[in-house]
Amino acid sequence: MPLYAFGSNSSHQLSLPHDEDVSSPTECSFSGKTPASPPSAIVTGGNHTLLLFPNGEAYAAGSNSAGQCGVNREAAIVRSFTMLQSPPTIADSTDIQDHKQVGWGFCAAGWEFTILATSDGRRVYSFGNGPRGELGMGTSILATSHVESMHLIPDFPPTGTQIVHLSSSITHVVAVLSNGKAYGWGASRKGQISNIGSTAIPKAIYTPSLINTSFPVARAVCTVDSTLLISETGDIHEVLGPIQTSKAIKTDPWGLQENKPLCGDLEGYISVHSSWSGYYIRFRDGSIRCWGRGDKGQMLPQGSKVQGKIKELAVGSEHVVAALVPESHDEGFGLISWGWSEHGNCGKIGDIVSSENWESLNIPKPSCSNTQSAVGAIRCVGAGCATSWVWVDWVITNR
Repeated sequence: MPLYAFGSNSSHQLSLPHDEDVSSPTECSFSGKTPASPPSAIVTGGNHTLLLFPNGEAYAAGSNSAGQCGVNREAAIVRSFTMLQSPPTIADSTDIQDHKQVGWGFCAAGWEFTILATSDGRRVYSFGNGPRGELGMGTSILATSHVESMHLIPDFPPTGTQIVHLSSSITHVVAVLSNGKAYGWGASRKGQISNIGSTAIPKAIYTPSLINTSFPVARAVCTVDSTLLISETGDIHEVLGPIQTSKAIKTDPWGLQENKPLCGDLEGYISVHSSWSGYYIRFRDGSIRCWGRGDKGQMLPQGSKVQGKIKELAVGSEHVVAALVPESHDEGFGLISWGWSEHGNCGKIGDIVSSENWESLNIPKPSCSNTQSAVGAIRCVGAGCATSWVWVDWVITNR
């Protein structure tokens, strides 16, 4: 039941035996036993990748130049998926909950940093390089070294609350809490973690800071310069940033504010996603609503032939990976990708793949005898910084 990847791989972020880009799904390697069930989350930074599994385990691969993988701290590159340590207990805490062994439950990653929260949502850790406050540790800790352990962000979340959702762009982080409040830290110059009406917006926020909202937030996703906050039902949403910071430069070239849907238009969503410069909302009927940058074929038109046929969706830096419902394709897996395929992450190196000109991507089958056949089913897909991912469960049957 392997994980496959394709796209950018110069730092072994695809966890392959080499560091070459690949344009077709290729089986990933694990240090030790390959997990038997699909990951609950595939999270990518600039050149590193993390996998979260339902049992609380986390794995990392790729660039570790700033310790952003959280494993093999002496190594600049983690060449195959390696399990992270379990969340450390807090020895000097008087709270009995801090002494319970829990797993990892939430993850976000940026250019050279990683944020992990425990499965109970009560503790948040950071590691890597965060010059704009991405580590959430204040101005005194902007990077971790290879010999340091991951840092516990102090006094966060506030007592009596838990993390319920965690998201990041390449330079800022947003956490949603169980009380419907959202907190942000990291780059802030474009208003991405501050309200547009704020009188003085700092260039960076170095510790978790409350984002003032008029509604309970359930989910948050981030582009490079903005953040989408949305309620549980989707009846209310808000986009923070990008605000105008220079008269000479158009701050919102992709219309993230100008073209955002009206409140109520996103009601009934089942998942929210973001690229570096666009937003994608998936609904129960398999349709997608998106707005933002589309000059590399990233946007999916409302009249697209795959609208209403998507069962799994993942959005990367400037591309999309999707799995179609079985009845919508004649053969193969219905694994498709569109957008900017600079590193082969849409199946063709260097091309722009339109959402209307995609081809179903082939996934290599496991070896079988002449009397057997392999039948596979896609369990999840992922997308990152010019990287694409798919987990397939295989069943070997006798002919």
